Amino acid sequence: MFNLYTEADELLAAIEAARGQQIADALRLALDESAPGPEGYLREVRKYAAYYGVAPAQPPPAPEEAPPPEARARAKPRRAPNPTAEARSHVEGGYARVSNDVIEHLMRVMPDAAFKAYAYACKIARPDGTFFISHATLAEKIGRQHRTSGQGAMTLLIRAGLVRRVKLGHGARANDYQLVPVDDMEQAKAMLATGLPWKERKTTEYAATA
Repeated sequence: MFNLYTEADELLAAIEAARGQQIADALRLALDESAPGPEGYLREVRKYAAYYGVAPAQPPPAPEEAPPPEARARAKPRRAPNPTAEARSHVEGGYARVSNDVIEHLMRVMPDAAFKAYAYACKIARPDGTFFISHATLAEKIGRQHRTSGQGAMTLLIRAGLVRRVKLGHGARANDYQLVPVDDMEQAKAMLATGLPWKERKTTEYAATA
């Protein structure tokens, strides 16, 4: 049982390093509440690790034995190869899965803040598309100063049918949302082309849709 939880902890630590503490903490909370025993816990963690494309940190290799003096004398020094761009992967640090439909058909009409908000939602979403984030945090992530910018971006995504709200937050708990497939592409284009809701619109209008 110790080995099961040790491997699960290493995988969760790798997920946290690649995708952030918010996702890792959400997974820990969900698994603590629903995983059926140690084997089920590890099985679920492995599933999420495979989805996010991460693996636990590997232990350092054992030191090699030093060759005898005569072998060192015969060996010629070798120069280490210079690192090249080809030696690195474009997915280093993890990656977010963004809908091809959004990139192909909607990205060109989306306001900058709305696309950034959608991309960040894809980054923090669970495998079923659910995620939670406050308007203030979203505004910070998309490079805006005020929470109303995060609120407006999320409102537009909901109106366009890219996101739906699944649970209203209370107190310090943020709203829960879910990424959803676009049912009507033309309607989504038209809505996104209207731009972000103006900040002078009533706050109740945001609350009704955010």
